[in-house]
Amino acid sequence: KGPLQVMFPMVGGPKDFKLALRQVEQAKAKLRMRGLPFDEGLRFGCMVEVPGAALAAPELAAAGSAFFSIGTNDLVQYTHAVDRMDPKLAFYYDPASLAVQRLIRMTAEAGRQAGIPVCVCGRAAADPDIAPLYVKLGVRCLSMASQSIPEVKERLLAADLSQMEGTA
Repeated sequence: KGPLQVMFPMVGGPKDFKLALRQVEQAKAKLRMRGLPFDEGLRFGCMVEVPGAALAAPELAAAGSAFFSIGTNDLVQYTHAVDRMDPKLAFYYDPASLAVQRLIRMTAEAGRQAGIPVCVCGRAAADPDIAPLYVKLGVRCLSMASQSIPEVKERLLAADLSQMEGTA
């Protein structure tokens, strides 16, 4: 019941998203057969955690994704083929790298063109040095732990959004 949104993780592209939607339809059919009520107004979206999903963001939107959530922890890890938990490789884990910036910009632009929200989550969204960069790239939603909000908010309020857009 209510305005529930379901996010599918580790979507690699439209094929994965369509498969997930088919599984949802099968579950709905089973509920109908049992006479069990459910909310028909569910919205389904994609976690953008792998480069393939970012590159296919326009097609994911066309396939019906109602929103995108860019998971920076995994996106950075898979973009740079680095284990983010290995301290010896921390140098290669860069959430502000050019490659990650391009993937985030592509996803944000695909969302804007499709009229669907795009949010960034993960450690980088809560980083006051990186969050403004993501806003520059077109992201308008940042998801973070509550203790990170004041510093990120202060940094974003100090920035001129009209000057930030498209300058990264």
